[in-house]
Amino acid sequence: MTHRTQTSQRSRGGCGRSRQRGLSVVELTIFMTISSMLLIAVGTAFRASFNSYKDSQERGQLLNSSRSFMYQIISDIRNSDAAGPYDTVAGTKATENGQYVSLQVPGNPTAGLSGAGGSGITGIQLIKSHADSLDPTASVANPVTITYWFDAANQRVLCTRQTGATTPTPRTVCSFMQSLQIYMQPVYVPANPRTGAGASVALSRAVVTAVLANKDVNGNRLISDGSQYLTLTFCDSATPRKSLSGL
Repeated sequence: MTHRTQTSQRSRGGCGRSRQRGLSVVELTIFMTISSMLLIAVGTAFRASFNSYKDSQERGQLLNSSRSFMYQIISDIRNSDAAGPYDTVAGTKATENGQYVSLQVPGNPTAGLSGAGGSGITGIQLIKSHADSLDPTASVANPVTITYWFDAANQRVLCTRQTGATTPTPRTVCSFMQSLQIYMQPVYVPANPRTGAGASVALSRAVVTAVLANKDVNGNRLISDGSQYLTLTFCDSATPRKSLSGL
């Protein structure tokens, strides 16, 4: 009896030692808390990386649009033979051209570019009377009229290139545009007895300032994948190629 009892006790003791114990409520709570924190950290890092990638894409779109526009308008100004202010409102256009011919800095009614010496206009009209790769048919008898103007309602810049009497369809040369200011510095060109050219007013220098942003007129983002309201400002200047023979 004694031997059998000791054996039974050893058997019960061995079974007790081999029994596995589960997690307590406190341990399970700590485990879930740490796991949740790790998952939140990973998700936050992934979201930040995704937003950064989308922001880079948005910035790239704004950069491509603005750089292409600035290159085009500056190139056209440099290759122009004559220039003048332009506005879609006939009265504003007449006022600005009157200021320009009077050797005043045009810019009615908008203000801007005070650092350049005056207010800016929102459009420019150029005349090119020589042929090149872009306008191979241009000539003194058949010049090309190039017009740029800011369409504030649709936040874009439109352009036309007109040869002859046919009115071309405007095309968008830049989107995401918030504001466009063009400072035109007029210069007086006296008469040239050798060529017979009379006195006139020409463009000495033009400064173009463009502000682009990823938002519409109501402040809503146009490209909604990223996380930022991107705003980019570009400024460049140009002097027309035509030699001012009277100077």
